[in-house]
Amino acid sequence: MKTTKRNHGSPWTLQELEYVEKHYSKMSCADIGESLGRSANAVRAIAQKLGYAPQKTPDWSDGETDILRATYGTDLEVDEICAMLPARSAVSVVIKARKLGLTRPEPFWQQRELKILRRYYPSEGKKVVARLSGRSNHSVILKAARLGIIYQGNKNYRKWSEDELLLLAQNHSLPIAQLCTLFPERSLKSVEFAQTKYRKRQTNAKWPKC
Repeated sequence: MKTTKRNHGSPWTLQELEYVEKHYSKMSCADIGESLGRSANAVRAIAQKLGYAPQKTPDWSDGETDILRATYGTDLEVDEICAMLPARSAVSVVIKARKLGLTRPEPFWQQRELKILRRYYPSEGKKVVARLSGRSNHSVILKAARLGIIYQGNKNYRKWSEDELLLLAQNHSLPIAQLCTLFPERSLKSVEFAQTKYRKRQTNAKWPKC
């Protein structure tokens, strides 16, 4: 994951500005940022405000190119790749990757999409794809799993917990009236459905066995 610099977002001090002024022509923005606890982009932005000409972007080293080749086609987010390439911005990474003919496994997830996924996936599951233009069911499910977002069911259906499923597995042979007493927060219809489903899928690994 991308690491936040220790002074990220805090006001620039006079000492920091003097440091930038002294070293901007001699050091890279990444090195200055490392010394000040700032990102390279933050150093570059403050330098421009101070009237300094933009630094020439250094050529990509073999080591940087190797990292890009090894990571760009994986499930890592671009900001995670940038964390391995502190002297490179996200735009620089994407442009270099295109020049090398590298492709991503899927379109980048924007922050707006991630907010939608986090807000609606727990209640809607893969149906949230209707809110995410251009995303497939498979893409949505994989992204949710990677982020640890779990489908909990909607207001009309509350997903059975592992403890409930285990209790059902241990007592599924009981008459429905007795079985319902073990699940006071479940309706008769819900217990009947779960019992029937369990009996049909005893060999399915997703259902706990006695």
